[in-house]
Amino acid sequence: MKNLENKSDLNICAADLLFENKMYNPSIHCAYYGAFQLTMLAVCLKNNFDLNTLKVKAEGKSSHNFTISEFFKSYRESNRLIAVDVKRNITAAKQYRLKADYDSEDVSKEDTIRHIILIKDTINQIKKVI
Repeated sequence: MKNLENKSDLNICAADLLFENKMYNPSIHCAYYGAFQLTMLAVCLKNNFDLNTLKVKAEGKSSHNFTISEFFKSYRESNRLIAVDVKRNITAAKQYRLKADYDSEDVSKEDTIRHIILIKDTINQIKKVI
């Protein structure tokens, strides 16, 4: 399961490399998945289940929305501020990732910088609780 943490780190590294090469849309994509994978790990660790169990529990629902919601539910008692911030930030990052992936217009360099900073801050918050 720690492989998710490694995948998260690799996606953030890829986001930085893509950004440096002015590939802003895929940079946002990789940055979001870096945070999402770490969110999955945090939910699994807190609830003492494996990734397959998380997938089964999310069946028939949006796996991303389910995982984000489960993160909040799992950590709101022990780390309310982090739970609230992570839920808000990763939800915003998800919306921006959808824009980067599916809108006809490219995202701007400035917006990409803002979102990557937000995502990296979110990752740091998640790492405090896992």
